[in-house]
Amino acid sequence: MRDRLIFSSVQDEDLRTALLANIINIPMLIPSLRTFFETLKHLEPLCDILKRLLGSKIKDTIRQDVLEYFLPPEKIRVQKSEGCYMEFKVSPERSQAADLAYAQLWAFCGRHLDGLTPFTPKKEISKDKPVTKGPNPALWQQLARFALDLGFHIPAAKELAAQDPVSQLAVDYLRKVNPLTANFSAQQIHAVINASSQATVQLENTVECSLTQVDVERRCGRPFELDLEEDRRMLFLPNIYADSGSTGVTLRFVRRNLFTCIFGRFHFPDDTFYSSVVSCAPSDPAPKKRRRVDDDREPTYPEEIIGELEVKLASSERAFVALRTANMELEERFRSLECRHAELLARQEVATENGREHTPTLDVEMTETALPENDRSRSTRRERRRTNSPGRDQVASELANNPLTSPNHPSHKQEQKYGHGGADDDKEWRERRRTNSPGRDQVASELADNPLISPNHPSHKQEQKYGHGGADDDKEYEVERILG
Repeated sequence: MRDRLIFSSVQDEDLRTALLANIINIPMLIPSLRTFFETLKHLEPLCDILKRLLGSKIKDTIRQDVLEYFLPPEKIRVQKSEGCYMEFKVSPERSQAADLAYAQLWAFCGRHLDGLTPFTPKKEISKDKPVTKGPNPALWQQLARFALDLGFHIPAAKELAAQDPVSQLAVDYLRKVNPLTANFSAQQIHAVINASSQATVQLENTVECSLTQVDVERRCGRPFELDLEEDRRMLFLPNIYADSGSTGVTLRFVRRNLFTCIFGRFHFPDDTFYSSVVSCAPSDPAPKKRRRVDDDREPTYPEEIIGELEVKLASSERAFVALRTANMELEERFRSLECRHAELLARQEVATENGREHTPTLDVEMTETALPENDRSRSTRRERRRTNSPGRDQVASELANNPLTSPNHPSHKQEQKYGHGGADDDKEWRERRRTNSPGRDQVASELADNPLISPNHPSHKQEQKYGHGGADDDKEYEVERILG
């Protein structure tokens, strides 16, 4: 403003002074295209960390995928420093607890940016170039356990938390210390592990943040080495959102501006939390004891709750398998009944087209289904013969009209009336019988239509077509044909 680089067209000094006062009163950094793209350079490795923590392909945004696995823990806590947590007196709502946990996950990634990725901070003047420290498998395990403690039950995080990278790191350490030694004993490896586990984290109830103003080039982009070391001490939500009383652009001011733009504002009044501080190492997968300063309440043992939940989970899985098996059986029966229903409908349509009265009932269908194949064929043949064969009255009528078979034929009566008169008489009798009797063609036609004599009758052809049903079938056939 003093160099007239901004608002250069404003010449009134009083107006420029008022504009400067308004700019200074803005409680955040004024963004620009340069600061926007430089900030993306800082956020890119943080996003890569969370993507790897999710383990699978990102379906939506990182925030949506992470919050999908959130289940509020029994006690909602806020990390105040390394190893120190503040516990809410009254648990907040689920959405507020999820936002709070998600912001703490980002803060952890920001504190250990160079240990979780191959990322290196910017070089400080008059100092050596920073070396690559990550990715550190032990630090990744701590991140996974920290996410689980916050309530993010991510499957990939559970796998990372169950791994044991410490032994390999101990071997790597021994190889660097003793480069001429090829193999190390299990006792040496355990000694390194035990020595590292005995190191205690210094508990800090309050963190003193630097009030030094940062230069313009340090306010955005990839952090410098000294700023990253300051972030390891300071980058906790209660410290970020605390009112420092400083009016300058400090590192805390820059980090608060970044977190406010992404997560919004958080407030941590003292009356919201217990006055004491809970000590719990985030790298401990299932701490058996939680120490509260100046608090004599009974400690909780979450492994007992986990055991009960595992038993319930196993029981639920068994019930699920049984229900799935029963469901598959019911689906198979349903498909079978559908096929049977379609078959019955098709048969009913065919019967309707053929002009036969067909009323499918359960008893009839079940009876036909239960009959063997031979019995069903015999029943079908008998039905066809009964339909196509002449009745008893028709056969008797044909036999009565046949002079060769009926003694009551008119030709025989005439012979009895006139008697036998020798050759002339025989000639007259033959003439009368020729006149009154049916002709040769008529007799042949009647014999061909008689099912008892003609082998070419349609009933015999049907029998040849559908097969012979044996002696019992013949007997039934003769009885049915005579009785009609």
